[in-house]
Amino acid sequence: MSFKMKKIKLYILLKSISKDEFDDLYDFVISPVMNKDASVIALYDFIKENYDAAISGKLTKEEIYKKVIGPEEFNESKYWKLTSGLSKLIDKYLMYQFYENDSYYQKNLLLDIYRTRNVPKLFETLSKEIRRSFDNEFNKGLSFYFNRTHYYFQKLSYLGDENIDEFEVDLKKMFEDLRMFFIMTNITSVSIISNFKDGFIKDAKKEIWMFDQILEYLNKNKNKVKKENHIVYIFFLIILIKLDPSKEKYYFEIKKRLQTDKYRFSKNLLRHILINLFDYAVKKFISGNEKFLKEIYFMNKIMDENSLTLFGEFIQGGYFYSVVEHSALLGELEWAEEFIGKYGKYLNEDYRESGLNLAKARVFFELGDFDSSLMHLIRVDNLDHYFYLSHKVLLLQNYYEKKDFESIDRILETTSKYLNRRIDISDELKNNFLKFFLFFRKLKTTANGKEYLSKNLLDELSKEKFFIYRKWLQEKTKELNHK
Repeated sequence: MSFKMKKIKLYILLKSISKDEFDDLYDFVISPVMNKDASVIALYDFIKENYDAAISGKLTKEEIYKKVIGPEEFNESKYWKLTSGLSKLIDKYLMYQFYENDSYYQKNLLLDIYRTRNVPKLFETLSKEIRRSFDNEFNKGLSFYFNRTHYYFQKLSYLGDENIDEFEVDLKKMFEDLRMFFIMTNITSVSIISNFKDGFIKDAKKEIWMFDQILEYLNKNKNKVKKENHIVYIFFLIILIKLDPSKEKYYFEIKKRLQTDKYRFSKNLLRHILINLFDYAVKKFISGNEKFLKEIYFMNKIMDENSLTLFGEFIQGGYFYSVVEHSALLGELEWAEEFIGKYGKYLNEDYRESGLNLAKARVFFELGDFDSSLMHLIRVDNLDHYFYLSHKVLLLQNYYEKKDFESIDRILETTSKYLNRRIDISDELKNNFLKFFLFFRKLKTTANGKEYLSKNLLDELSKEKFFIYRKWLQEKTKELNHK
């Protein structure tokens, strides 16, 4: 696959599924029900034989065409039809996986078939089975209320003798589930959007239809919802900590529930809850509440323990480094090293080497091995502003420890120019780094023959609100003050 091939659907799909999933796909490819095109089977076999080259984009379309179609002259239309055939099978496989994992949807679909074919005995038997499984369900999330509403709708639409007797009860339950489905849809949507749009959670009270009334209803019926609809209640608490981040008790109430029931949650629900708690903990930490550094570590560990760290077959570069950085700051260096070894291979190939070297450099720095840290930093390409600024901060810290003041001056000058010309960096992030560079300059001046200024610098730092590596600056200043 050439460079341009990385944009076609087949390549994107191959990158999105795991090797195990690709192997499972074989049953779809050879099934005469799913596929009758022998050339698609040949394409699958060729990719399987050259799997690493295929997913890294090293195979060209001409190579594929020659091996699968034959030595005839390359034909773009034939090639497109060939790759499109395998792409469609992957789509069917992914839909099948989703279908297989949603037992309620399967049973509701079969119930609907019994209803439309007028098979009352089978309808009643399956109906009872579905109702029992609903009663025992722990993960009463969005899909649960959707499926149970559908279930009651079918019962009300098919009035056999038993259903007539239960009509009033079923009607009440259906509308209660409809209410919960609407509430979950509303608060989940607002919660997700607020992760990408600052201030949206407050604007939603004025702009999103019924959102304010939903919050009013949940506040009024908090105890009932907590008892009967615990997932709705957790999502409500997520909204509350976003509306008012000072209400830490809601965060710790959710965390307590996670510690008790984390292995009972479905992966999708657990991921959604963890992402929101992680986002809250990070914001609390960077606003100066340093106890939340432990909370960030707690969330990252649960993500890892429940196989939620990866999105598909990848890990986002910024998240990868932040996990290592936060763990290292907490002194959890052994876990940080294990994390690097476990997930570094899942970094996007464009910044895998840089991400790994930056992470290793941070661990070596915290271990006091500044030469090894600098050796890894030399191999880091600054692909985006997050990597660039994290790289420069770590370089400055290493050069300070080695008393290389000349290199410090050079980095401070280039980084200041970089920050001034970048308009795509948020004001909060920019001010955070500017504050670090300001006090780092003062630390360098103090360490470079003016140790008598250390007490004044320590006083200044103690009066400042939290910013990145303020604690490290304070520690270095204290060392100068005790000389």
